[in-house]
Amino acid sequence: MGQLNKSVTVTSTDSTNLNATIRVLAKIELDFDFEIPNLYMGRIGKSDTVTKSAFIGVKGSEKIKILNVTSSSPYITAREVSLGADSGSSRIKIEVILRPGLLPGNFNESITVHSDLARKPEAKLYVSGTVPGDIDIEPRSMNFLIAGPPGSSNERTDSLFITDNLPKKDLEIESVRDADNHLQLKLTTEQPGWKFKLKITLKDQGVPKEGLLNGSIVITTNNPDFKEITVPYSAVWQK
Repeated sequence: MGQLNKSVTVTSTDSTNLNATIRVLAKIELDFDFEIPNLYMGRIGKSDTVTKSAFIGVKGSEKIKILNVTSSSPYITAREVSLGADSGSSRIKIEVILRPGLLPGNFNESITVHSDLARKPEAKLYVSGTVPGDIDIEPRSMNFLIAGPPGSSNERTDSLFITDNLPKKDLEIESVRDADNHLQLKLTTEQPGWKFKLKITLKDQGVPKEGLLNGSIVITTNNPDFKEITVPYSAVWQK
């Protein structure tokens, strides 16, 4: 959307003019689409209700009727909101409401707005965010992609965070281990009883010849409902 100023270069075997450039100038308008097609709802508590807005751009001042709005999730709804009589008709406001019920973790859902515009009857909005669990692990898996063979000096250290979202905030990490011994693990406490950081460094020892390995980190806590938390990891060496 907006001003387009691009170029196309044509290369040929013409010895007097090997390259010719074509300038392309245009103004790109939305026909019937969300101005920003992605809406991030943020980190949302399990019992929270969150409301955010998005806008659909409409070409010119054409009158468009919204027929209905559908959602890929029963916990996310959306509706058209009036912008007032003096606002014109070049934008349509859509209010998105997220209600409790989504499972802990990252979510990616969509809202589809259906209109009576024959040439462009639908506009889609992608809705994403995170619902932390009682014990939150971020990220939920570790993936290392190493440029160069095993033994190269590429950076291969990453971190994951363990967070207690329960009211008492009395979490203790009793142990962290890698059964396959591919990793060096270092646990530090960022907030006692609440937040911990696990520094993970990939070792060279025992790397298969094909440069591909998989394993899992096991985190043991004092919470009986989360006694053992497993975090899978993988590593690929690219030659």
